[in-house]
Amino acid sequence: MKKKQIIVGIAIFLLIVLSVGFVWASVEDNCEVTLQTNSTEITQSQRQVTIMINLDAYDGDGYLGYEGTLQYDTNVFEDATITSLSDWETANYDKASQRIMATTTTAKAGTQIAQITLDLKEGITKTSTTVSITDLIFSDGNTQKTFSQTFNYT
Repeated sequence: MKKKQIIVGIAIFLLIVLSVGFVWASVEDNCEVTLQTNSTEITQSQRQVTIMINLDAYDGDGYLGYEGTLQYDTNVFEDATITSLSDWETANYDKASQRIMATTTTAKAGTQIAQITLDLKEGITKTSTTVSITDLIFSDGNTQKTFSQTFNYT
């Protein structure tokens, strides 16, 4: 009788460990994000650069958030704003820490989730610059997946 209890206890423990393992893989395996810019060539008359954050693949319950760092040359760009799209809550951008973040309870694959707009300064003399979004962490509260991308503008 005692042997049966031990075997049942071990079986239950293994089931719990395996089920936690499947939950752990949720965002890691089923979240794909791309970052796109409108153009990497800046014209003389251009006043803004736009970067889109797209949630290409996602297979979860809709609860999702992101946080990352937006880095740009302050000699080229005056300011940055981030706008949430596709039912994401209002995005936050803290200029001092360069952190961007937002959450949603209705995440869906194949949607644009944010637009980052960088305002160009007037009279720029530099011929090239970069904008980086680093450590862009997407998380459902249990697991996370990190993305990064750098855009080179001329």
